[in-house]
Amino acid sequence: MDEKKNIIIESWQGFMKLCSGRQQAYCKSKLDNAFVCHCVSIKDVFTADEIKLIKRVIKPKEKMCFKNSFDLCRVFPDRCKYIEGEAGIANNSWGVEHAWNIIDDKYYVDITFELVLQEDVSNILYVGIGTYDLNTITNVGLETGYYGGVYEALYRRNFVNSDIKL
Repeated sequence: MDEKKNIIIESWQGFMKLCSGRQQAYCKSKLDNAFVCHCVSIKDVFTADEIKLIKRVIKPKEKMCFKNSFDLCRVFPDRCKYIEGEAGIANNSWGVEHAWNIIDDKYYVDITFELVLQEDVSNILYVGIGTYDLNTITNVGLETGYYGGVYEALYRRNFVNSDIKL
């Protein structure tokens, strides 16, 4: 992976140039909060019994990364946080909205790509924009009625409650 060329951040920068007003402010916020993550295999973080528990209890599913990552926080609330951002697909040719986790504030893991899609997560580009605990993602989910969209929901909440005039 060529870290000097980050296609996800470059696409956000390009999109920001095309936008104005509130949309441009949102793009700038994403860029200001962006951080690159390097995921490791869940085998490097969890025991064999914990991995069996993940497979049995969470039963990660394709196209359900937000729920899969949320559920991992529910199973390991003291060790796990939820991350939103984008992950590279098609050999990191472009990014898609995605959720993954950080364990023990140290190890990034992606149970959707690893367990469901059978991907080598060490070769995938991840750019996060927000890290959240179980309480935060639960409250946002109750407000919105769906998994995911935590960063955007919190951005909107803060934007509405601010003095920003665009």
